[in-house]
This record gives sequence, C-alpha cells and structure tokens, in this order.
Amino acid sequence: MDAWGLGYPGFGGLGLDEGKPSRFSAPTIAKEWGVTGRVAHLPGGVHGLVRAMLDAMGGRARFRLSSPVVSVRNDGPPETATTATVGYFDGHEVRSVGAGAVILACWHSVVPYLVPDLPGAQRTALRAAVKTPLVEAVVRLRSADAWRRLGVSRTRWTGAYWCMSELTHHSGDGVTARLVAAPSRSELGPAEGAAAGRQALLRTPYAMLEFGARDQLARLLGAGGFDPGRDVEAVAVYRWGHGYSPEYCRPWHGFHPDGPSPAEAARRRFGRIGLAGSDAAPSARADAAVTAAHRAVGELSG
Repeated sequence: MDAWGLGYPGFGGLGLDEGKPSRFSAPTIAKEWGVTGRVAHLPGGVHGLVRAMLDAMGGRARFRLSSPVVSVRNDGPPETATTATVGYFDGHEVRSVGAGAVILACWHSVVPYLVPDLPGAQRTALRAAVKTPLVEAVVRLRSADAWRRLGVSRTRWTGAYWCMSELTHHSGDGVTARLVAAPSRSELGPAEGAAAGRQALLRTPYAMLEFGARDQLARLLGAGGFDPGRDVEAVAVYRWGHGYSPEYCRPWHGFHPDGPSPAEAARRRFGRIGLAGSDAAPSARADAAVTAAHRAVGELSG
C-alpha cells in the first residue's frame, strides 16, 4: 500500500481510491496525503530545524556538547520521584547532573541500556524499534539540460539500488540531484531485513556507491544527452546505518493498523523520565520527532 501511495507502478487495475490513503498506509504516507497534517520540508533539513530552535530560544538554553549520556535514573521510586539524575561522560570521566525532568529523544533501542530499571514490558517494546538504514547521494551537475529535454524532475525506481532520484536544486548557483536508497532484505521482514541491509551498507565501499549513482543517472538521463563523465562535477555520499524509525505494516505486524503498536508501551513516562524521538511516534521524519517531543514535555509538565 505504501508503494502504491508513493506512485510506484503496477496498481492501476486494483480499483484503489486515489483520493485518499489506505487505512493500511504508513503514517508518513498518510501525512503526505494531507490527512493527518502537512509534512514540513525545511531548508537545510534537520540542521535548519535546529538552527531555528536555537534562534527562537535566544540564549535561554545551555548545551553540553560531546558529552554522551550513559545513565538516567529517578531519584527514588518512579511513582513518587520529583527529580532525576543524569550521568554523562565528559571525555575524561563520568559526571552527573540533577534535573527536575529528563526527556530521552535518542533511539529507543538504546534506552534500556540507559535506564536499566525500566519495566520488562517497556524494555521489550523499546527494543522493537529497529531502524531502517538509509543512504543518500548528492550529485553536483554541470547543467539540468538532460532533465529538461526528457521532462523529468523526479523518478522512483524498482529493481535498482537507488529507489528514488530527483533534481533538487536548479538555479544560478548550480544544479544538484539527489538519490536515496534504503538497503534491506525485505524477504526477511522489516527488523531482520533492516539489520541485514545495515550490515551490507557498512561493507559497501563508497566508490561502489558513487559508481551506482552515476550509473543510474546515466540510465535515466542518457536519452537526453547526459554523460556522467562530463556532466557530473562532484558526488557526496551520506550513509546512516540507523536511518529511519520503523513504520509498522502488514503482513509483518498483525496489530497494524488498529494497534496497539509497541511504540505506545515504549513511550510511557517513567517517573521524571519522558520518552520522545521519532521512534515514539512511530514515524520516520523530523515532524514526527517534534510531535513526540511536544507530547513528552506535556506529560512531564502536567
């Protein structure tokens, strides 16, 4: 259903209602349809969002960089605790800081290691959030002439490594194309397939990823006169072994779409510790993380 919602071919004879998403559609697909809200696309991506947040706070917040958190605990039983303690590593030793409340917006699979006294059912639910690997190639092009000649600006692929390619920037400052892939062995199911795809991605040389991006652009644009040896000026490849939060689907997850999903148990407040991050939504984009943060703040402020 998500492939249909994204415009992939092969669904024309099924009589699906193109005016609305299926009830089986993933949250991100439903949002793109405008059913549960518009997905925000910010200049500069997540970096742009962080800059906007910092500007809005106007220096009223303090940030401790390069200090990874290693433990979080309530000061007393979670039912009655009014404060919490956070342990972090400053590069030399583990230090601690007290807080009235803590929000963990990290990967849910990490949380059980940081908060070892969580209830067993919640720990199990947190570990269900196995992220999908993601890799992106940003290609600087000499011109957009081939795209214009062929009348294309965005293409989705089947049976290819890169599943989407698009012309993302076309102005006097230059031309940029973007290719995206989510390596996975889908026959293993979402969690096991993502783990296998992550292992394969981390073993794949960057040179092979660059060659694949050039090759697919040549296949797409060759008829328009595109020559990767001449028209590609630079390639930057970004890979995230843990990229996207899982969005549950049939037939792998019997609880979808009516729920409850593991995220509902995973994101429960634990004393003065709240759970956020896109895994808590569960949905794969920055707007989902904002929604989860709003909910977590409200739980701890109420």
